[in-house]
Amino acid sequence: MIVPGMSTTPSGKPAAAQAKECAEEILRAAASWAKEAPAELTPAIRAVCIRLAEMVADQRHYLTPLPEPQESERREVLEMLADGLRSKPITDGIEQDLQQLADLELRSTGSWAMVPTAQAQWITTAIQFLDGRASQLPEEVETCYCRDCARAIGSPVTVWARFPTRHFRFTGADPVRFESSPGIVRTFCPHCGSSLTYHTADGEKVDVSAATLDASERFPPTSDGPGAPPWLQVRLRGQSQGERR
Repeated sequence: MIVPGMSTTPSGKPAAAQAKECAEEILRAAASWAKEAPAELTPAIRAVCIRLAEMVADQRHYLTPLPEPQESERREVLEMLADGLRSKPITDGIEQDLQQLADLELRSTGSWAMVPTAQAQWITTAIQFLDGRASQLPEEVETCYCRDCARAIGSPVTVWARFPTRHFRFTGADPVRFESSPGIVRTFCPHCGSSLTYHTADGEKVDVSAATLDASERFPPTSDGPGAPPWLQVRLRGQSQGERR
């Protein structure tokens, strides 16, 4: 990876200004990349770009030395860049993604900042991280207005996020299961009673109540089921304010 903004001659700009420009270019690159992927992957992509740039900055000791004063300038800028990429304004909202990446890095490369060849290994780890995140995305997020769901949820509208059953499991306490109609199983939290899932007993898909997902705002509806009450407007993913139905 080439860190943008670096020059082999004194730039005349303060090191802090150069480091800020580098960080801004890295964030723009992350935003551009994220446009090609589902919106739900944006935080993970941002985390990958920041982490990779941070690693390169931390590996400044392995770079081929430049003549002075270029070497001192580059070292100072990279130190400031590494510190800036760890700052709260940049990491806000993606702390969990960054921590998961850090855990993967330690298992994959040991101390990646201390291994000159870690960058190639880390790229493989980053791809696996994004692939894993992509497999966690719902196949569809749909509104439902049926009477059965309205009674179970206690609301005229429910939003279900659909996942392959093979990619879904409960990690906490076992839910309470209830067969609301023949072959239809609903699950509820044993502690607070929240509705969790809806699925057929032998189905390959499971519908998860979108409101129970972490960062549920990342999963807006992709389709709108039939039977919506006339007073309700739903904006699907990708629609503007005026396109609400």
